[in-house]
Amino acid sequence: MKYVKVLKKKVKGYVVETIQRIIFGDPEEIFKMLGMNSDDYIDTSYVERITLTIRTSLARFIRKRMDSSKTMKMHQKAFDLFQAWYKFIKPHDSLK
Repeated sequence: MKYVKVLKKKVKGYVVETIQRIIFGDPEEIFKMLGMNSDDYIDTSYVERITLTIRTSLARFIRKRMDSSKTMKMHQKAFDLFQAWYKFIKPHDSLK
């Protein structure tokens, strides 16, 4: 398991400082896995992209409303169904 945390400090809506911390895992393994040097910036764009895709695809992740999950069991089932659809059914343009 590898866990990296990127904190962005903002002032008036602009990022003024970025702090990167490796919470769990070997730093050399993490940099090798990401294909970068220890001096490079750890990018969160992949995680942010999939989070946005999940939030736009599943209404229950947006806010508490009529279609939100009432129990954790139903929430997990909805997410499992989304994962199956996203990985095996949805056509991805990048794989053409």
